Amino acid sequence: MAPAEEDTPPSQVNSGMVKLADEAKEDCEKVAIITGANSGIGFEATKLLCAAGYHVVLACRRLEAADKAASDVKLLTPDAKTSVVNVSMNIHVVLVHIHIIS
Repeated sequence: MAPAEEDTPPSQVNSGMVKLADEAKEDCEKVAIITGANSGIGFEATKLLCAAGYHVVLACRRLEAADKAASDVKLLTPDAKTSVVNVSMNIHVVLVHIHIIS
C-alpha cells in the first residue's frame, strides 16, 4: 500500500512534481501566436517559427489573407503546423498560457 501524501518526505513529493512537469513539457508543442501574420514582419516571423517547428497561430483581421499566408508557408515548409484565427478591430484578445498536447 502506498504511503499517504502527508507521510511522503517533501523531497520525494517535489521530485515527483518536477518529473511530472518535465513529462508534460515533452508532450507539449511550442506554440506562437502572431498578429498580422499574413504580411510584412508578421509573415516573416511565421515562416521562421514554422521552420523551427513551432505550431503558429496566424491571428489576422482578414481570414482569406491568413489562409493564403498559411498555404504559402506550407509550400516552404511542408510539415508546418498552422492555425488561423480571425481577429477584428472590435475584439480584444487576451492571451493566456496555452498548451497544445498532441
